Amino acid sequence: MKKEKVLALLLTAAMCATSAAPVSAADFSDETAETVAVEATEENPEVEAEDTESDVVSDAEETEPEVIADEAADDYEEGEVSVEAEDVEAAGADAQTLDFSDEITAEEEEEVAEAGSVPIKGTVKADGGSISGVISGRNNASYYKIDLSSAGGRLSLKGSSTEYMRYTIMDERENVIVRDYNDKNHTLDKSYELTQGIYLIKIYNESDSANGSFNIRTYFDTEGKTTFQENSNDTIYKASPISLGQKILGHTAINNTDDYYKIVIPEDGKYTFTYRTRTEGAGFQPFLYDSSLNEVEWAMPEDAGSCRWEVEKGTYYFRIKEGSFGAGYGRGFYDMVVTGHTHKFSSSTVDKATLTSNGSITGKCSDCGQTTTSTIYRPSSIRLTTTAYTYNGKAKRPGVVVTDVNGRTIGSSSYTVSYDRDAVSAGRHKVTITFRGNYSGTVTRTYTINPKGTSISKLSKVKRGFKVKVRKQAAKTATGYQVQYCIRSNFRGAKTKTFRGTSLTVNRLKKKRVYYVRVRTYKKSGRRTYYSSWSAPKAVKTR
Repeated sequence: MKKEKVLALLLTAAMCATSAAPVSAADFSDETAETVAVEATEENPEVEAEDTESDVVSDAEETEPEVIADEAADDYEEGEVSVEAEDVEAAGADAQTLDFSDEITAEEEEEVAEAGSVPIKGTVKADGGSISGVISGRNNASYYKIDLSSAGGRLSLKGSSTEYMRYTIMDERENVIVRDYNDKNHTLDKSYELTQGIYLIKIYNESDSANGSFNIRTYFDTEGKTTFQENSNDTIYKASPISLGQKILGHTAINNTDDYYKIVIPEDGKYTFTYRTRTEGAGFQPFLYDSSLNEVEWAMPEDAGSCRWEVEKGTYYFRIKEGSFGAGYGRGFYDMVVTGHTHKFSSSTVDKATLTSNGSITGKCSDCGQTTTSTIYRPSSIRLTTTAYTYNGKAKRPGVVVTDVNGRTIGSSSYTVSYDRDAVSAGRHKVTITFRGNYSGTVTRTYTINPKGTSISKLSKVKRGFKVKVRKQAAKTATGYQVQYCIRSNFRGAKTKTFRGTSLTVNRLKKKRVYYVRVRTYKKSGRRTYYSSWSAPKAVKTR
């Protein structure tokens, strides 16, 4: 009996506790409250209080901070707050769990499914690779892997096809990155900025009856750099820490359109955020956020530029986004540095570049004493625009082209050019290039003025020979003449005689035999002899 009384008391207490569980109007809608009451009384009489309360969202529960969207600059409203200051650390701790990817489309899902079921035909080199094959319909597409595992950069596809060709580029997780096609004339010449990774390219035609072929070569450019951030700082919660004066090489791509940097400003003042594109045609758009992730400043994209913003001391996030305005796309390489003020490099030291080594310019800021050094690249190619002329009685002075080790032209203000006093006569002539300004050294180059040709003015036969007379040329182009003769019209096995006058008699030949004769001028200059071209031949029959 005691046991039965105890059990009865316990059951009564439990029922009282259940019925006493508070449910406020603020926690449920009318519809929800009704549903809960029915479930508790009819279907689930043993539902405990904690089970009903589990569906209630507490006002004290923390919410996940918003991710700053990739919107155009004119869509931003001043004072917009994404995360409160006290929530920054918590947001950063949970950043790895956030999903920043776009929702995949139905077409992309189809392509992903196909990629997993179609055999890969091979792995193609990023640079210098070749793809050749047959263009078929979507259901019989060709798949290749492209390895960019060493570094991200600019992947170019160039080639042609006999049919209209579509292609899709996916990452190693089979997310669609690029969907594109060749031109109307079936040629292909397109480039894409991609981050480090393994990629899959799918080649196909929309028509299942397509029957053609394609040939594609791949080219890859990292600008010789592998130090840029590889998709690791693409959200504000993954911002790369930098310091004042630290120069950063960055890279944005189709699958990495944003780069974030975290910097601590030590004092109030004007600070310059300088960004310079290393990719022609790319325009980047900068944004600045404070420690609470509020947008402080933003600027229009430029090919190369800087933003000078006055800020208070504290922690800031600098964002570089692909351009979305008149500058066009913003994918590619860039340099970025933050400086405390505009330096006044009033004094500088120049270490001149020579013909064998680079030079440098070191400037010193008169305000803060900071120094900066820029490289003066040495001349590597010094050539004449023309190296051979034919005498015409006028002076010949070829131009000079100088380029440095990077292939950039060095302007004519950095050197002087002098020519031989006599630049008219046939022969070899010298050009002297003397560097000045930021360069030092002297080099010489030579060019040739070949003699003007002559012709046969008269050709007559003599006993067992012939007499030839040539048209006289000026002394500046001719020291003398040569005659060449042979019984064959192709002058194979011909004999040559040199003479200084305008006529020459050749005898002791075979009598009553036809000989072919031609002439030319020659000019002696120093230890060298220069010749004109041969004249048109004439024939003569000996006596």
